[in-house]
Parts: sequence; structure tokens; C-alpha cells
Amino acid sequence: MTHLFSALHNREFRRYWAAQMLSQSGAWMQTTAQSWLVYRLTGSALALGATWFLPLLPVIPLTLLGGALADRMPRRRLIILTQSGLLLQALLLTLLTALGLIQVWHIMVLEFFLGALGALDVPARQSLLLEMVGPADLPGAVGLNAAAFNAARVIGPALAGILIARVGEAGCFGINAASFSIVIVTLIFLRLPFPATLDRRGSLGGSVLAGVTYLRGQPDLLRMIGILSLCSLVFAPYVVVPVFARDVLHVDATGLGLLMAAVGVGAVVGGLLAAGYQGTRRLAWLIGASLVFGLGQIAFALSSAFALSALLLAVGGAAFVVSQSLTNSLLQLHTPGELRGRVLSFYALLSIGSGRLGGLLIGAGASVWSAPLALAVGAALCLLGICALSPPMLLSRSNRDGQGSR
Repeated sequence: MTHLFSALHNREFRRYWAAQMLSQSGAWMQTTAQSWLVYRLTGSALALGATWFLPLLPVIPLTLLGGALADRMPRRRLIILTQSGLLLQALLLTLLTALGLIQVWHIMVLEFFLGALGALDVPARQSLLLEMVGPADLPGAVGLNAAAFNAARVIGPALAGILIARVGEAGCFGINAASFSIVIVTLIFLRLPFPATLDRRGSLGGSVLAGVTYLRGQPDLLRMIGILSLCSLVFAPYVVVPVFARDVLHVDATGLGLLMAAVGVGAVVGGLLAAGYQGTRRLAWLIGASLVFGLGQIAFALSSAFALSALLLAVGGAAFVVSQSLTNSLLQLHTPGELRGRVLSFYALLSIGSGRLGGLLIGAGASVWSAPLALAVGAALCLLGICALSPPMLLSRSNRDGQGSR
């Protein structure tokens, strides 16, 4: 655990980490309040799934472009631009909701822009960590970054569940807008002790192609991304948790906030476990956590007891983030520095894209059958896919699992 927290000795990382935790808490407040708003306006699980899916459309063309930009221009400057756009998106959502003008199509349009900005933002934010902490502390920084993101799953939804009843959805959206300003100010004054070497060779399209070409020659990295993508298919559809909350567990907005927070409690634990692990079987842990996640999702789909459902969400959150954090750190440690942004953009494209697609599919399945049946079927297919991808990866990497451990 000493290794895990060593990144916090870096003053610049501490400031950035704290700002990110605040901002991600605001983002999860907005996500929770928006899901409740959409379901309140429509009563439709399909509408929830469609709202979750829309940000995928710009993610497909823009994420790889964002990775290339992250390797070609100062990453801090790129993040400031994207965070400013996200602040504007949250402000528009706040105003439309506060004025009583909000309609579902407004939310869908704003979600589209959210996806576009996020596609450009994620690769730069992930690869900026190395510039702050250097290679020695990178695994710990990745884990702490994941822990901050998932601590926000506890803080944000819990606060949203309380505040929706008191200040409405608009208040949650406004707090999220304010949180972006904290990140922007932090970035402006941030010093980077380990500045990246930019790669401006060739065209922007050529830079994207170079990243794709590199990954085509790394089948094990692709299988790891594939396993995480399968898990994302049934993790991101926590967008349908409002359906479980109201129709299966029969709880209100406060109960919804507690369910979402349970995911975050487990996810924080999972992020810390993954980052603090220094053994030589990271790949085996990644696969085992993914299998536990799939089984936990099936159990959650079958549960009708609130306490058991919350516990299963916590287990699922922990298992997913162990898989996610180990995949992230292994990718970074096995990728040349000048290609890191592009490899992480491919990782983000498949994991985020799978989550958004899964939200649409399970939302549609919930509207035709039921939310429990749709989630259980999706989780079962996820398990089959993990079992298919794992054996060849274990065989080809049996002597190299521990590379990158410190």
C-alpha cells in the first residue's frame, strides 16, 4: 500500500487528484439526476437507454482523433478546452431545467455534445498522469485516479438522491457546472515535472493509423481491452438502475442514490486493491475479477431485496474496477510513450462505446421483456465472451504476467 500512495507525495498530482474527485462527484450527480428526470418525464426504460446511447455516436469518430491530438499537442491545453465545453453543457442543462423548458430531446442533444467532448478529453486526461508523476509512480497514480473516479460514485449519487427532493434536478446540474471551473483553474496553474515528448510527425490521420497499426500487432493487449469491453456492456447499463429502484425494489430517489453509491463503495475498494497489487499474476486477477463481475450482475438481476441488491452492486463495482484498473496500467506499461495517447484512445473507444451500446440494448430489452431479464441475459453473454478470450491470452502471456510490476 506504500507503493499505492506514493503518487500523493507529488504536490501537483495531489491538487489534480482532489479537483478530479470534486468534478467527478458533480458529474455523477448530474448522471443520477438526469436518469431520474428522463424516467420521470417518460416512464420509459427505452428512453433511458437511448439517452445513454447517444454520446456513443460522436465517440466512434472522435476518440481515436482525441488520442492522436493528445500525442501531438500539449495535453493540459487540450483538457482545458474540453473541460470548458463540458462546463457550458452543464450550464445549458441547468438553465433549461430550472426554467421548466427541458424536454427529452434537449437532454439527448446535450448528451451528444457530452459524448463528443468526452471523446477528446479522456485520452488526454489518462496520459497526462505520466507527466505529473513519472513512470515509477504511474501504476499508483492510475489506481488513485480510478479510486477518485469511483469515490465520486459514492458521493455524487448519494448527494443527488438527497438534493433531487430538495432543490430538484436543476440544482444537481448547477453543482456539476461549478465543479468544472475548479478543474479548469487547477489545470491553469498545474506544473508538469515530466513533460511529454510530442509526436507531430506526419498528418493527424497518419497518427491515428500508426496507433491502430501498433495495436494490430499486440493481440494480448487487444484481448484485455476486449474483456473490459464485454464487462462494460453490462456495467454502464446502471442507467437502468432507476427501473430496478422504482419497479423492482420499490424505493424513491433517495433509495436510487444509495444503490448508485453502493456501486461506488465497491469500486473505490476495487481501485485501491488493483493499484496496490504488486504480485506477478495481474492478468489472472484481471480475468478472475471479470468473471466475478459477470456472476454478480446475474445475481443482482435476480434479487428483489434492497439490501442484497446494494451488496451485489458493491461487489460488481469492485470487480469491474479491478479489471478496469489492471487493464489501464498494463496498457500504459506495455506501450511506447509516444503512442500512449493513441493506445488509451482505443481503450476508451471500446470500453466507453460498449457501455453506451449496452445501455441502449438493455434499455430496449427492459422495455420489451423486463429489466431483470434483460440484464441477466446480457451478463450471461458477457461471461461466455470472457471465457472465450481468456485461454489464448493466458497461454501466450504465461511467462510475462508480471511485467511492469514494481
